[in-house]
Amino acid sequence: MTTGHPLVTQLAGQVRLGAAVLEDLEQQSPSSAVWTPLAGPADHRSWMDL
Repeated sequence: MTTGHPLVTQLAGQVRLGAAVLEDLEQQSPSSAVWTPLAGPADHRSWMDL
């Protein structure tokens, strides 16, 4: 994704990026361990631990 979007590339150099499933966010909360880092191990964690 970053190769096609220069602004995302710039952001990824400054902020750790993660992805979460919308249903998990709705059922739990954005601060729960529902986030998967886009770089590194693919374990679920809270957004503060990305």
